[in-house]
Amino acid sequence: MSARGDGLLSELIEALMQKLGEESERVKRIVTALEVDEGEYKRILIDEVMNEVVVEVLFALLPGSTITPEEVKAAALKLLANFLDRDERIFLGGAAL
Repeated sequence: MSARGDGLLSELIEALMQKLGEESERVKRIVTALEVDEGEYKRILIDEVMNEVVVEVLFALLPGSTITPEEVKAAALKLLANFLDRDERIFLGGAAL
């Protein structure tokens, strides 16, 4: 991937890590219920989000693209929130509802 693409990926990962830091209490409750390492859980979530937005990242890098890096970042953060909600529902019996 180009330097611009690597920069966007790094920016996305940084934003996701920051959001996970802001959601540390939710993350701790989930990893306690799952009995997994917090770092591993965060890595899995970030991988899951990045797998979902990789196509948008590629399109955002095309010249004349109508998809902006900011839109990709917003979509990634929304996905992360959705995945946290999902994991709370599944592993904490509906705590996100």
